[in-house]
Amino acid sequence: MNPTQAPASPATEVQLRVRGMHCASCVSSVERALERVPHVGQATVSLVDEMARVSGAGAPLVVDDLVAAVETAGYEAEPMADTRAVLESARARDVEREAETRALFRRFRVGLLLGLPVVVIGHWEMIPGLPELSASARVAAWRLSLLLTVPILLFVGGAFFTGAWAALRRRTSNMDTLIALGTGSAFVYSTAVVLAPGLFPAGTGRPFFEAVAVVITLVVLGQALEARAKGTTSKALRALFDLAPETAVRVADGGHEEVPVESVRVGDRLLIRPGSRVPVDGIVVEGRSDVDESMVTGESMPVLKEPGNPVVGGTINGAGALT
Repeated sequence: MNPTQAPASPATEVQLRVRGMHCASCVSSVERALERVPHVGQATVSLVDEMARVSGAGAPLVVDDLVAAVETAGYEAEPMADTRAVLESARARDVEREAETRALFRRFRVGLLLGLPVVVIGHWEMIPGLPELSASARVAAWRLSLLLTVPILLFVGGAFFTGAWAALRRRTSNMDTLIALGTGSAFVYSTAVVLAPGLFPAGTGRPFFEAVAVVITLVVLGQALEARAKGTTSKALRALFDLAPETAVRVADGGHEEVPVESVRVGDRLLIRPGSRVPVDGIVVEGRSDVDESMVTGESMPVLKEPGNPVVGGTINGAGALT
């Protein structure tokens, strides 16, 4: 079997763990920063597993330069030496992501608890059965909304403003910029209506604290659900990686040698013994055997593999030997 995918030499391909990304704009920023580094041919960044894969353009890559480029863009980067290091880092990241998910849901619950009365006050006249408020009672209700919105802005949505400030310092923008600008403007205007009503013609000023509360709370809910989904996807990918063996049998000089999977290179010829797992993706060169691919496709029936057919790492070989 000839591998079609294998860890590339550190001189030609580098993998980085990138922290701090939370939207497509972040991914684009990291890719642009990496592609500006000398000798970089292509940079691909994944938001799901928070990995950056950088390929060289005919010259060795300097890892320190890549890390510096990512950090200059406002994110954290850590080089991954090999596949095993990537897996270990991913497992640690799964634990961190669980803590982040719990924190996001905690912020959402706070936003929901404080935001519901703000929404009720903001739409008081539209809710059937509620009594009409006098002018003084309306002002008192608006002041209560102001007090309830402050912790929503600072605790529930504080990360948006710190992210927007960091983006401003880098002279760029992202999702945080949009949210901070919109909710911040609405809060400042609404606060002026409540505390300085004389700035507005009589009867024209109306606060929009409910808009601030709803936008921040719903966006945090979306981030929490996204973090949970990413965690589930990451765990599923880790489980698939864990199915692959740590060693492979390489055919060399008429004999066989057992080598770590990390040392397998494109063009190596591997022996897949009956009943063993396929170590890496590849193409069958010799042999004929049924391979269980249920862990990838969900199909319970084994698939016949002959010369020229592809095989997937982690699948289980049947009764025949393959190379």
